[in-house]
Amino acid sequence: MLRNVSILLFVLLGQGMQAQYWNVICLNREYNFEINNSDFIESTIRVDSFHITSGDTIFYLNRIVEDCDTSSLKNGIAEQVKYDAGQFLQRQVRKTDSTFIFSSPEHYGISHKALVGDSWLFDTTNNITAQIIQSGPMVHDNTSDSIKIIALSTQDTIILSKSNGLIRFDPIYGDKRYDLMERRLPGFHDYFNFSPGDMFEFHGHHWNVEQPKRLYVLKAEVVGKYSSDSLVEYEMSVMYYERDCCIPEEFFYLPDFALSRRYNEKWVFTNSTLHPTNLYNKQLIRVDQYLEYPFCQDLYQYSMVHLGIDSTGLYTKRVGQMDTFDYFTMCDTLPGIMTRVFIECCDEREYGFTEGLGMTMEKVSGFEWGGSKRLVAYRKDNDTVGVFTDDRELVVYLDLHRSENLVVYPNPASTVLYIRGSDLSYVVNLSLTDLQGRMVKAFENCMEMNVSEMIPGIYILCIETSNGLIQRKVIINDP
Repeated sequence: MLRNVSILLFVLLGQGMQAQYWNVICLNREYNFEINNSDFIESTIRVDSFHITSGDTIFYLNRIVEDCDTSSLKNGIAEQVKYDAGQFLQRQVRKTDSTFIFSSPEHYGISHKALVGDSWLFDTTNNITAQIIQSGPMVHDNTSDSIKIIALSTQDTIILSKSNGLIRFDPIYGDKRYDLMERRLPGFHDYFNFSPGDMFEFHGHHWNVEQPKRLYVLKAEVVGKYSSDSLVEYEMSVMYYERDCCIPEEFFYLPDFALSRRYNEKWVFTNSTLHPTNLYNKQLIRVDQYLEYPFCQDLYQYSMVHLGIDSTGLYTKRVGQMDTFDYFTMCDTLPGIMTRVFIECCDEREYGFTEGLGMTMEKVSGFEWGGSKRLVAYRKDNDTVGVFTDDRELVVYLDLHRSENLVVYPNPASTVLYIRGSDLSYVVNLSLTDLQGRMVKAFENCMEMNVSEMIPGIYILCIETSNGLIQRKVIINDP
């Protein structure tokens, strides 16, 4: 009996020592790598397509936009870029029975069946050798796994995982070390993930040749949500204020120079594989993929995606970045090369997205129109970032329910101000505020108001009814 157990143990151990098949890269898998322990997904690698030839499988990997090393510079920026540049795993991978061969522009191979002590020629061009120096169990992404540690003759290290493929790649061909991250890259539903009660405030401006520059504040609260795989729809309660940019402060609240309103609307965001929030760092993107009306296509056809991270640790994505002139056209004479289009104030369009906050910035710069907006404050899960405009200041500008039957007289007034109208039976509060929105005096009698002791000037009469808010400008003179 003891002899039989010993034989069984020997057979099991022998099977465990045989060469096993380890995937270095797999179909339908996205690999996200940080660089030099940055704790930030800087490089995303996936298989775009594959085909089988002579029993081998050839994987074609996704490519990125990079400056050409030989390109001339304009304002310190390369005038030409490569749009099919390979990342550290190169442009394609050929899987044979025993080796994954990575090629273009470099050429090297990883033996996925090698055992501890086995060695091979990793890079034939640079005469770099590789050897498995250790293997064993590990925990990665909260699951049990097995690894192989590969030592190169350059003193660099590669770590291969049986379940996750390549999890570490030292700076063999440069100064960057790549480590596989457990976190996936946020996508569309991560960026547009709001909840009822969340609030956002945007500040912006717009202009055109027929109208001077106008500034605006948009404050919106989520009151309802519908979500599916293809879209996210939010019911929003919006407060909006707009004014000319060059008027004196004392005119900020006058209807001839400013407008404001409160309304409800739907914000609908449509998902697609080509939506900028689903793309990876330095990916090429067609203008018509992210612009509903791509007026600029006669100037340029492509831009690129920039992945970043903000001060709070949230991932961000930007397309059409203006400060680096990320606008490109294909070069007819050089394959794989695009020409950067240096344009200013002529159909430049830039958009920024932040994880959990949606579109947080927008810039449009045209020959006859332009504008921008940016998120300045938000509230999510009862946590507030930034400073919101006080509701009382925005309410000063609102005139939700204009009543043509409402009469305020005399105006100007010096002693008593009278109000007549059909809405007065529903009055909740009655007050006068100054032009900065500060309440100066509240009244109990909604029919007659004594203003004889007030300082002469311009005021806003605020009549809050059960139907909404009614406001009128009034002038108080000396008695």
